[in-house]
Amino acid sequence: MKVNRKQIIKELNKKELKRRNHTFRFETALLEKFKEECKKDGKTATAVLEEMIKSYIAQ
Repeated sequence: MKVNRKQIIKELNKKELKRRNHTFRFETALLEKFKEECKKDGKTATAVLEEMIKSYIAQ
């Protein structure tokens, strides 16, 4: 699956959604790198994951 990072950031800037807690387990190094990249973009990991999941299920 190709991720359009710029599109995700654009969508995040438009929305504030109701949320519910859920736990996912990720490889530690992968999660840390992901969080670093999200921080560089000024977004939370949760918000980026939400947009990635929406993109995935829309395909």
